[in-house]
Amino acid sequence: MELALIQLIQQFPHQIGDVLFQIITMAGEETVVFLVFLSVYFLWDKTKGEQLAFVVCTSLLVNVTLKELFQFPRPIGEP
Repeated sequence: MELALIQLIQQFPHQIGDVLFQIITMAGEETVVFLVFLSVYFLWDKTKGEQLAFVVCTSLLVNVTLKELFQFPRPIGEP
């Protein structure tokens, strides 16, 4: 199922799609998440920043727990 979805997406190569997926990938990196958290906390609202930090930390905990629990193999090309 995952491989079929990846192959379907790759059938339509386009510069906009490549840039879009690169942005989506970069948005999940630790540096970007941390900068967004700092920006919200210091520039917008401390309460919202604390809530964002709680949601991100909870999400990371749930994600790691589920990955360890189910241990699905990675798509092709990954060890």
